[in-house]
Amino acid sequence: MPFSAPRITVPKETRTWVNNELRDIKDRYLIGFNPGATYGSAKCWMPERYAELAQALIEREKVWIILFGSPAEARLNASIFAQINHSNVLNYTGQTTITQMAGLLSRCKVLVTNDTGTMHVASAVRTPVVAIFGPTDHITTPPFPISSGQDVGEHTLIKKEVECSPCLKRICPIPEQKSDHHKCMKLISVEDVYKAVEKYL
Repeated sequence: MPFSAPRITVPKETRTWVNNELRDIKDRYLIGFNPGATYGSAKCWMPERYAELAQALIEREKVWIILFGSPAEARLNASIFAQINHSNVLNYTGQTTITQMAGLLSRCKVLVTNDTGTMHVASAVRTPVVAIFGPTDHITTPPFPISSGQDVGEHTLIKKEVECSPCLKRICPIPEQKSDHHKCMKLISVEDVYKAVEKYL
């Protein structure tokens, strides 16, 4: 049945907080990164590729990166933050309310994310999403609005067709020592995601 995509309206006091937080970078592009995922590590694109993507975007496009995540993802994002090693990165992992996160997302040109809740919050505040899908089903859990194919309206889905996906597993069932371990994510290159992000800048 047809239905309207969910929307979030950011309260005035939150918009004021966001403006204060971002007052020094308001004239630059902001790109959100959400490298974690609640439902298991199999949903996560490799941390080093997030870092490499951030470095390329900062160098070539002169953007700022905002890292989003829950307190449980603090170690993951701290590692990515250290790998990027640039002043144009803001780490808000575990430091905001959901409303504040929505406010920050609303200021981003685009969010690069795994298939997780932050993806849907970004969509609800009308921020375009580049969503990286591996073991989960891009037909059942994409960002709204839903349409056919991998170009979902204002959003872009990145997914490689492999025989075992979607497996819906929390952890890749293929042993780590085998070359096709986590293949659904390993096949997605930094350049694949860079090209998807670039069209929103």
